[in-house]
Amino acid sequence: VQNTMTPYSPSMLPDLLVSESYLRSLVEAPLMAAITIRYEKPFDEEIDDAVREVFADKKSVSVDTKMDCYQEKKASEEEIRLLGNTLGVFLAALALLNFGNMMAVGISNRKREFATLKSIGMTGKQIRELLILEGAGYGTLAFALTVVVGIPISYFIFRGVSVWDHMPYQIPVLVNLAVLLLTYGFCILIPLALYGLGGKDSIVEELREE
Repeated sequence: VQNTMTPYSPSMLPDLLVSESYLRSLVEAPLMAAITIRYEKPFDEEIDDAVREVFADKKSVSVDTKMDCYQEKKASEEEIRLLGNTLGVFLAALALLNFGNMMAVGISNRKREFATLKSIGMTGKQIRELLILEGAGYGTLAFALTVVVGIPISYFIFRGVSVWDHMPYQIPVLVNLAVLLLTYGFCILIPLALYGLGGKDSIVEELREE
């Protein structure tokens, strides 16, 4: 219980904790600026409703509970999650389209190279293994850029849109591991699929193409 002769402001006046009986011996009608109620069981909605009923007819009294704070944090977290997931899916789609286009152009330009390798004894299986290694290399490069560049950027974006300063920044390990595996899968499968679609000509026909 706090008593003051001026409008209460935590930045102006220190807090002094005394018993209620001693306070009433000093001041006949003390001014209560704030009352803190501690529950035995936290986040109890029934007790929250009971406290609101006690002060229902007190228009000058506002009641703030931990449950209210929790609901606000939850709504803020859901908004951040929705924004992050939407942005992530959009950027992932653009990255896959760009990667597919780059690989299509690269394989098309390397048809003569592949035909030359076949003419000197390289098998189609070995070419596919080469494409798998190249795709895995692109996947590793993408993972490294994500760790070095993506995580710091996501942290600063999180801090910029977060309403609560004490909300922790966390990285969902399982979700990111699944995304990493899918990225490696796409980086390997897309070159193989493109090579399979365009690699059905004979060696002579491929060598004749400019």
